[in-house]
Amino acid sequence: MIRLTREQRAVFYEEAAREAHGAAGDVALMLEKRGGEHARRCNQRYQAAAAILDDLGWEKDDPRAEFTVTIDPAQWREWVLEIAASAGDTLHGLTAELNDPGRHRLHPPEHHAELDESTREAIGREGRVVRACAHALIEVPA
Repeated sequence: MIRLTREQRAVFYEEAAREAHGAAGDVALMLEKRGGEHARRCNQRYQAAAAILDDLGWEKDDPRAEFTVTIDPAQWREWVLEIAASAGDTLHGLTAELNDPGRHRLHPPEHHAELDESTREAIGREGRVVRACAHALIEVPA
């Protein structure tokens, strides 16, 4: 069984809720634009997200201290790896943006500090996702 802490639950709840949000429209779009196989894989991700929300609770806040994920460990692993890859790509882009000396050229000087702070907050958020994924994958039975 896969057990998550409240902190891990918060990360995976946000990810699952985000995926579940666009489910029907995304599957329909995939059917129209990319074909049946893409739509099927998209639907599988949404089904996994819904099953995870069943385990984590559908409400944003849940008072439990520990959560058990009951979906198939291989399905959990695949879902978490996709989240980790996406967060890693986002981290790479945000870090490059923050280190780009020309990043402020399109914005007035009074907004530079705010933009940098917003980027740093996004880096922190994505870092939490990557850490939660790494810890969650350790718990997956082989």
